[in-house]
Amino acid sequence: DKKKVKVRYPFGYGLSYAKFIYDNLTVTKTEGDVYVSFDVKNASPIDAKEIVQVYAGYNKAGKNEPIRVLAGYEKAFIEAGKIKTFNIKVNPRAFEYYDVDSDAFVVKNGKYEISVGDNSRNLILKKTVEI
Repeated sequence: DKKKVKVRYPFGYGLSYAKFIYDNLTVTKTEGDVYVSFDVKNASPIDAKEIVQVYAGYNKAGKNEPIRVLAGYEKAFIEAGKIKTFNIKVNPRAFEYYDVDSDAFVVKNGKYEISVGDNSRNLILKKTVEI
């Protein structure tokens, strides 16, 4: 992602006969924990499974920092025409990066983009949270 290289199969990519619609993203921060909630509708005439992925990325990522990291995921069976609400707690380590100069994992305070999608290159919903 950092080098903007086109890939055939992005991280988390999978095939499905169903079409899913993502909506209603909310991001809540309480005492250092971040919770992500959103809806996924199975807009197909068939029942299917979907793996939803939550990513966190620092808006001012430096040269040696990742653009985004996988912060949580969940797999669920969604019946045709039904909506499932996902509630995912973001892993606190998603906001850390390894700082070579201090030889430790650190968290930069600032704005982080929380993204939700079905793979690392198809991020459908996005919100910003202050850490």
